[in-house]
Amino acid sequence: MKREGWTLAEIRSMVEAGMLTWDDVPWTTFQPCEIPTDDMNALDPPTAVMVNSRYQVSVYARGGAEAQWGAMVHLSIKTHDRSARHDWRDLQRIKNELCGPECEAVELFPAESRLVDGANQYHLFVFRDFRFPFGFNERLVADGDWRQSKQRPWRPEDRPADCMDTKQFDAYVRKATGK
Repeated sequence: MKREGWTLAEIRSMVEAGMLTWDDVPWTTFQPCEIPTDDMNALDPPTAVMVNSRYQVSVYARGGAEAQWGAMVHLSIKTHDRSARHDWRDLQRIKNELCGPECEAVELFPAESRLVDGANQYHLFVFRDFRFPFGFNERLVADGDWRQSKQRPWRPEDRPADCMDTKQFDAYVRKATGK
């Protein structure tokens, strides 16, 4: 089965038919596309719409947060078949490719009074110059299973250069804990 040169319609059909999963679809570079003129976009028009082989991302330049946190971009993310796919690595990659690897983003789980849940879409709020006062201070990337933790392996073409295997991670923990 070929893996390159599929149209988005072919990909969506194969995923919906169970012939492929989204993980089988090769990742492509995001490209701008025409902003759809549907009712939702008329209600809240995006600044841009970007698509790749797996996702459509509506990009909104949002005001209001600048005084405290600097410029913010809202990414509204959905797969082409509108399935409930929520893959952390994909969301991180989308943030990196569209906004930059050193930008920080959050996915908000709001108060029920502000809840919006009308579609299988996921929202990242990305800040260019603001660092959150919570989160990890150092980078640590690993794959494989370590003790009771589970981590899926990286695809060889996506595996970060500093990704630790199980033995390297175990040595890192022993050194860090002095054991």
